[in-house]
Amino acid sequence: MTKRMKNMTKHADSAQTPHSHSEETALLGAHCLDYLLSDTEELARFMTISGYSPQTLRDSIDSVELQSALLSYFANNEAALLAMCANAGIKTSRFMTCWGQQNAHI
Repeated sequence: MTKRMKNMTKHADSAQTPHSHSEETALLGAHCLDYLLSDTEELARFMTISGYSPQTLRDSIDSVELQSALLSYFANNEAALLAMCANAGIKTSRFMTCWGQQNAHI
């Protein structure tokens, strides 16, 4: 887990502390990125699909655009979603609720 993620939360699926939607998106995005950084093949697929290069990915850390791209990638890739959620201790329903709220305008 990245240092930034450790500072954001101690328990990935804690219901004790409600997060704002933007905080939840940032937290889940950080978990997604952490998962991708641990799986180079999955990271390469994400970068190919999303159009990020290594430099644009580094430049976009903490951006709303990257968080949105990460959540969309995982929401549309069930195997990666299930693996990431299992590794991070996140309920898939929590992830999909956040993604759905992010895309409610569509």
